[in-house]
Amino acid sequence: MIYRLFLFIFGSLRFRVSQFTANTLNMLIRENINTYGMHKEGDILVFDIPLFGYRRLKGLFSKYSLPFPMPEPCGIPSYLPRYKKRWGLFVGVLALFAIVYLSSVFVWRINIIGNETIRDGEIISDLNEMGFGVGSFIPSVNVKLLCNKYLLQNDKLSWVGINIVGNCVDVRVRETLGKKDETPPDGTPSVIIAASDGFIERIVLKNGEIIQNVGSAVRKGDTIISGIVESPDGTFRLVRSEAEVYAKTTHSFCIDIPLETVFTVEKEYPQSSKSLLFFSKLFALPSKAPQGDNLISRVGTEYLTLFGNITLPVGLVTKTYYYLENRSQKITEKEAAKLARAELAAKTAAEFAGADILAISLNETTDDSTYHLEVTVYCIENIALEQKIVGKDFKWEEQAK
Repeated sequence: MIYRLFLFIFGSLRFRVSQFTANTLNMLIRENINTYGMHKEGDILVFDIPLFGYRRLKGLFSKYSLPFPMPEPCGIPSYLPRYKKRWGLFVGVLALFAIVYLSSVFVWRINIIGNETIRDGEIISDLNEMGFGVGSFIPSVNVKLLCNKYLLQNDKLSWVGINIVGNCVDVRVRETLGKKDETPPDGTPSVIIAASDGFIERIVLKNGEIIQNVGSAVRKGDTIISGIVESPDGTFRLVRSEAEVYAKTTHSFCIDIPLETVFTVEKEYPQSSKSLLFFSKLFALPSKAPQGDNLISRVGTEYLTLFGNITLPVGLVTKTYYYLENRSQKITEKEAAKLARAELAAKTAAEFAGADILAISLNETTDDSTYHLEVTVYCIENIALEQKIVGKDFKWEEQAK
């Protein structure tokens, strides 16, 4: 395969010997002549040799008194004389090689890896604002400085790594963890307070001192379990309070459903503006953009692809315009009631998931524009809320000793 490619690039000669084929074959073997593709087409012996073996082979035919057949040129050198006056072809080939070489030092594609909640477009947009994106000159990119700079301005990420492989850039990120649980760690002095108003039904105490007994009415924020415990020797110490406090609670809220809803409809403008994209540069094409206040636009890019899977940083950017038109839709009280109950079911499932709901009271009212559903939920739930003890003279480091 490699030898065949060599003959195609540097040229070869094809011989067709119709007389003294046996003598010719013996000569080639005896003189150790390298040939390629030797075969017979009927009584004709066909074989190829490189261009540089022409003179030696011609001398051998004369030495062995064999008629010398006229060779047939093959390969690229045989085609070049046909195009020697077509300078545009050679210029195009040189331009192609120049473009391929120059494009090897520019970024063609950016892949984002490791993100879960942050969109790829957001990260790529942030990098573009910092001067790095598709079309950036690779030798001028300081990867370490770029990563450090990006981490300083984006608190959503805890780590960024940029790996440049050829024309492609892999941006690997690690997002910061969510907000830490504010529950005090084991051993940190704390109290249990009421998360909402209620009547205490049951207390499951694990640690601490009970302040409010079963049957007591508590208000939101009242201390139920104290973290100050008396020792057998009469002294007091601070501990972490742990308990479950179940109380009857009442929650009231209102769900409002408008009887007339105003929504926006987008109507596409028949004309759009287009631009040619070459790496990161845009070249606008002649077009007429619409004018107006209630107008939005969306941009889409179609990149040029080779062989179905190689995307080039060259394409067509289309900006499509839309007119915004406000429309209204009216619903009946029956439809509004159905929507309100669906919202009530979702709200109770989300906010009272761990509670034992005793009853739900509903009161429906309607005015000219809104359906109102007043809701009162009676339930038994755990209202224990742990809170660290904060004091000017108390330090956790001293307590830990």
